[in-house]
Amino acid sequence: MGDILRALKDIGLPTILVVAGVVFLFVGIGGGFGATIVTEKIKPRSALMLGLVFFATGLVLAVSPSPGPVPTPPVPTLTNPPMPTPTNPPVSTPTNPPAPTPTNPPVSTPTNPPVSTPTNELVMGGFQGIVMDQTTGAKVNGAHLIFESEEGAARKEVTTDVNGSYRIELPQGRYRVTASHPDYETYSTGGGFFIVSGSEYQIGNIDLVRKAAPTGCGGVDVGGYCWYLGSDSTSCESVCASHGGYNEATRAYAGSNGSAANCQAVLSALGIPYSAFYNTSQGGLGCFIIPTVGGGYNGYWDQQPTTAIATYGVPGRRRACACQN
Repeated sequence: MGDILRALKDIGLPTILVVAGVVFLFVGIGGGFGATIVTEKIKPRSALMLGLVFFATGLVLAVSPSPGPVPTPPVPTLTNPPMPTPTNPPVSTPTNPPAPTPTNPPVSTPTNPPVSTPTNELVMGGFQGIVMDQTTGAKVNGAHLIFESEEGAARKEVTTDVNGSYRIELPQGRYRVTASHPDYETYSTGGGFFIVSGSEYQIGNIDLVRKAAPTGCGGVDVGGYCWYLGSDSTSCESVCASHGGYNEATRAYAGSNGSAANCQAVLSALGIPYSAFYNTSQGGLGCFIIPTVGGGYNGYWDQQPTTAIATYGVPGRRRACACQN
């Protein structure tokens, strides 16, 4: 209600009502005058009553005290109580008891009984040497040697290499020895012995006698084989075609499995006056010659594997070939 009264005062309503009341009072009291300014619908009595009402209301509004502003209650300020800071109890650190140190029992060291050395322990020694052609001194490759103890209790075998060499380990004792090769007569110590007397290797060279050449040889006999000199760039297979066929002695005696010394012996027997001799590798020709500019020959021993059919693309090579007859 106070707010409404304040609003009416603010817009000047009391003054308007007082003025309106005065006007209507004047109209009601001064009827003649009023008739000139009031319509016929407003009676003097009515105008008088309205004037009183307007005038009284305006006075009341003008003199009534304006109500004061409605006090606004203060908004209480909320004060949060201080939050207590939690205090964690101290964490106790567990104390582990010290781990006991294991004590290993002492390891007993086994004591091995002394090893007795037998009094009859074998003392190893042996033989080494070269097997050669008794006539030419050529080294014999592939000779088979057998060493057999005097009482027959021990037997060992060995074969010579491309250099005619062998080496064999044997216990102390006396040994009968035999040596054999397809191209040679068998060698034997007979009633004699090779004796191993210590731990060293002793020398035991052996000479073999080549078997007799086949009957009916139309060439030259060297080392028990029948040899021919082929024509220029001709294989030994062709050379021997009319002489009973090719003989492996071409390779085994004077070729790649034989020796340069055997090759020289064959060339000399064939009547080749060579002025120089060389080791070479020219495709498996074995033992052969090449003419020189001066009209002579040079001898050659081919270290590549000798074959019956080998020839050479360059003219002038003449092979020494072993044939069957």
